[in-house]
Amino acid sequence: MAGSRKQKAAVDVTALVSQARATLEADGVVKLKELGPTAERARVTDELRAMGFEVMKTVVRRPLEAQLSEALERGAFIPLKSIATFVRGATVAERQAAVSKLIAQGRALKVLREKVEMLVPSGTNVLSREEVTALLRALGNLSKLLTKVSKQRQASVLRADLVEQIQAAFPELLSQARARNDVPRGNGASADGILPRLLDALDATRDERLGLSFIPQVVNHLRREFTPGVVRTALIDAAGQGVIELRPEGGVNRLTKDELELCLPGPQGTRLSWARRLGGRAS
Repeated sequence: MAGSRKQKAAVDVTALVSQARATLEADGVVKLKELGPTAERARVTDELRAMGFEVMKTVVRRPLEAQLSEALERGAFIPLKSIATFVRGATVAERQAAVSKLIAQGRALKVLREKVEMLVPSGTNVLSREEVTALLRALGNLSKLLTKVSKQRQASVLRADLVEQIQAAFPELLSQARARNDVPRGNGASADGILPRLLDALDATRDERLGLSFIPQVVNHLRREFTPGVVRTALIDAAGQGVIELRPEGGVNRLTKDELELCLPGPQGTRLSWARRLGGRAS
């Protein structure tokens, strides 16, 4: 028809907003160029901003603190080096600022696990600053003793004395942890009843030819019930009570890196890798 012009199809802004919101909820971020026709993007971003999303130069994203908080609420322990996996659409500086803000607000905690810095939920059981200071002082004294002994070729330390000093250094911390039932463990199993299970594991993993149990095998045998740290502590406690005997590895170079990590530290840089029952079967 003369003088007539074809009408452009009307853009459904509501549908564009709904689609963008679904992407944001799933992925945490959406690029501006994916929000629909250029002429309608301002309307789409205005509605998304009103919903609480953050409109940046090239993307729209869910608030960074919300992204982190939800991961932590699911129980995630977030390595700071891998935080980009948990926070989408942010620069390094923005991620660091979000982490600092959550920590300052008490909504998250930063911990060190070996050499890895991690962000963990605020309810996670961690040492207080006072406990860190007290333990550092106690370990310093113990380190001085062991350093002095290591310099005397014919000197050593009674294993019972070492266990006693460790227990004397940390009695309040250990008693509080056991009272709260938050001693590290796996699958919700209580560490209070580990000794019978430990003795059973020693029996199950005993090398009949040697009459000894290889400590990494003992740790792995109990891994579904207790963490390696709990098993290692239980081994030290049992040795201190005279229930078992701990022996060093004849040749440390024969052990793999993983096996070395599961063994117990011994005198003069040795590793205690074998355990022997000194009594009958556990009741």
